[in-house]
Amino acid sequence: MPWTREQRRRIYRLRRADLVARMGGRCVYCGAIANLEFHHPYGRTWDLRRVNRLQRLKLYEQDWRAGSNWQGGPCALMLLVLACRSCNGQRNGGGDGATG
Repeated sequence: MPWTREQRRRIYRLRRADLVARMGGRCVYCGAIANLEFHHPYGRTWDLRRVNRLQRLKLYEQDWRAGSNWQGGPCALMLLVLACRSCNGQRNGGGDGATG
């Protein structure tokens, strides 16, 4: 039986919260803990408009893993970081569209 809309929303919220926690739960630029968004400092390799929220979250997880050293610390090239809405907007002229 397919999942209901509410079940899909709940799964998305839980997976997003888990990824935010694994990424440190703070804006990498100012340390804020509210209104966090995913930010690609070097741009995305995929089109945000062509994937649904759950697919997007999987891509965020892949980008984060590719740019992390698996110990929770930074690596030379961070493909995905957390930024508060204010910092993210300043860096890409509007935001990543990933406020979830």
